[in-house]
Amino acid sequence: MTKITSTFYALYDKFCRVLILLMTILVIISVFLRYLFGITFIWAEEAITMLFVASSFYGAVLCLKENEHIRIDFLYEMFSPKIKEILDIVINCVTFFVEFYMVKISLFWIEKVGDVLTNGMRLPIKIFYSMIPISGIFICIYCVMSIIKQIKSLICKKQTTVEGI
Repeated sequence: MTKITSTFYALYDKFCRVLILLMTILVIISVFLRYLFGITFIWAEEAITMLFVASSFYGAVLCLKENEHIRIDFLYEMFSPKIKEILDIVINCVTFFVEFYMVKISLFWIEKVGDVLTNGMRLPIKIFYSMIPISGIFICIYCVMSIIKQIKSLICKKQTTVEGI
């Protein structure tokens, strides 16, 4: 399982990097064309926006996996290591349920408005809105994996403590 998840993570990481690279290239070309030639493409502006949003949603999965997401450490650092471990499990559970709900609501939303075409690229908006449930599913998967790992860690520490007595 570890090899599969490692391979998936590496491919997913490369995918996110490609999104950012494409966005960067489009921004440079767009700025160059706008300020030197006075040419603006609506589809390029739309693509840049969608790539930025996609890199944010898909990047959130990477942040969660690497435990690099934003958190307020002020209160967290006041707790003992054991309380921190329990708090991490609770935070991952809350994250899981929020993301699960977001996936559910976004699928309903996509079903209702997904056939509307974008102004610039004339593509169905569901192509872009699908990044919400896709990233949410990946976040849910990583939350479950993290919760299992954290619970195993707590159990192993308890068994070590009981055996050491």
